[in-house]
Amino acid sequence: MGSGIPLQATQWGTDVKESTRSNIYEANGSLVWDLYADYVSGSRTTLACAIGSRKASKAAQHALESSMAALGYGGALAFVTLAVDDIPLGDVDLFTLVEGIDPLAIVATDAAATARLARAYRQNVPVDEACRIFCRDAVAFRDLEGMLETPEGKQRAWALFRKLPRLGK
Repeated sequence: MGSGIPLQATQWGTDVKESTRSNIYEANGSLVWDLYADYVSGSRTTLACAIGSRKASKAAQHALESSMAALGYGGALAFVTLAVDDIPLGDVDLFTLVEGIDPLAIVATDAAATARLARAYRQNVPVDEACRIFCRDAVAFRDLEGMLETPEGKQRAWALFRKLPRLGK
């Protein structure tokens, strides 16, 4: 084979086990994650990605993780912050980062993140609505952090999260 990738095959070739490094999607995700390490945190093996104009508070992270777990996406998310030390992530970079992470669902946590997603993907992303972004289910909040401050806001946030399809049921 000559590629340096460890392979083990049965005589009929039906049970080939390859190193996870040979998975092109995982390799791409890892490269993108490393390239944008200052802008992304959380789980590298996530089914969902939360994008905000600033780093999410502990309360917002907990709400995102709990909500996505309840919907079947698992409790681990990738968190993308659009600016670090006043250095913004460009629109093309945002597109590259999200595509490299390759989530099933996207959550924009504030209006600025929603607007940036719209520019990066060159499509309408409505605020406080569910939509599809490049074949991915998404919800876009005007201000998730603000909604978490009141019981009524938390209920409205959960109602928006529930517009994402449930996985596994």
